[in-house]
Amino acid sequence: MRRSLVGLGFTVLLVGSARADLFDEIFGIKPGALPTVALPSVVPLVEKLGSPDYREREKAGKDLLALGDLAIPGIREALKIVDDPEVVRRLQVLARTLENRRLGTARKVTFKVVNKPAKEILAEIARQTGYKLKMDGDGEAKAVFSFDFKDVSFWEALDKVCDAAGFTANQQDDDGTLAVYFTDATNPYTSYDGPFKIHATNVNSSRSVQLAAVPRRGSNQNQPESLNLNFTIQSEPKAPIVGVGGVHLSKAIDDAGATLIPFDPEAGTTSVSLYSPPIAYKSYAQSFSVNLARTDRTAKAIKEIRGKMLVSVLSETKPELVVNNLLKVKKERFAGRTAEVEVVRADWGNNLLTIELVVRQRNADPDDYSWQNSVYQRLEVFDANGIQFRFNGLTHQNAAVGMVSVTAQYTPPEGRKHGPPAKLQYVEWLTVNKEVSFAFRDVPLP
Repeated sequence: MRRSLVGLGFTVLLVGSARADLFDEIFGIKPGALPTVALPSVVPLVEKLGSPDYREREKAGKDLLALGDLAIPGIREALKIVDDPEVVRRLQVLARTLENRRLGTARKVTFKVVNKPAKEILAEIARQTGYKLKMDGDGEAKAVFSFDFKDVSFWEALDKVCDAAGFTANQQDDDGTLAVYFTDATNPYTSYDGPFKIHATNVNSSRSVQLAAVPRRGSNQNQPESLNLNFTIQSEPKAPIVGVGGVHLSKAIDDAGATLIPFDPEAGTTSVSLYSPPIAYKSYAQSFSVNLARTDRTAKAIKEIRGKMLVSVLSETKPELVVNNLLKVKKERFAGRTAEVEVVRADWGNNLLTIELVVRQRNADPDDYSWQNSVYQRLEVFDANGIQFRFNGLTHQNAAVGMVSVTAQYTPPEGRKHGPPAKLQYVEWLTVNKEVSFAFRDVPLP
């Protein structure tokens, strides 16, 4: 390797000393307040990939893999400047491997604390995972807790601390920041799978009696009771959800041993088949439900329910079309690969951008209504220095097949120096489908 990586800003990828800004910005706790796991930084490991010692090269590759998806940005930057063919090859293999793992595995934490406030423990979780946690109040400020986490997933560690301290955590904004606040409520029916958390929210029941086409022989009173079990699935901030597909139930029995899975006479099966999820909108929590049938009305609980579902996650965004000199554009059209954007007008004043747009989908599918829901999330505004503006809502929206007309507002980011809006871009979403499993026991029935 003929070019040094030192001084190129890679230090933000240290695990063990990385994300120190989170302590000051969000928690106000100095780095080093808790025992931590000291892991190597990306820079020396990338340099060791070019070592003449084979064993040192192999160890550096394994250590980079151990850093997980936190190492991906550093590896990508290294690929831009490294000119050693062997190192480039190794970096490319590492990047592909980590990217394949990124959206299907959880970030994990390892640390031990004894008699520490929840605020400090949550800060350590934020530091090791790189996620932003924003505290709202201290809860029981004098309470202390002890935990010994060894390779525990982000959601499981966060929930254990929150349950012990009386907090709950929910996504707060579009960048995945989690708001942590005190509440006298918890989610006892929760399942974890990689970077996803699924919790049951409620179950509804409905009964009916057939009054027409009644059988001439036999009873009409033993009709199944319909149940609707509702869930929320949450993703880690690194894996925003853009669609939830169907659910396949492999098991659902009540406490009397009877199955709760409805029989589908057309399919000849007692389960719901998986199908590809629609691309609806980007969020970090979405809802879904399953239909069940209670044949034994004396049953008081779902003894066990297991299933899996397809979840579409956003893996990458790419600018599809760019509109420069935004404030000078009026009634102009700009074409991309999948969409066309017409800028009708763009007004800037009092730190507020109001922009009227018409977005048309090329080769629109008349049966696809989900695209319309995500249009405003695909539009991004920047100043001349690349500072991104915040979406501030829609004042008008009109949709038809393959077309959306909107008037959107954007404001500059708080606390950052910025110029006037200079560029609008429409981004293309690259998505990956992940199969997510869940399991619950002893869920009460109404």
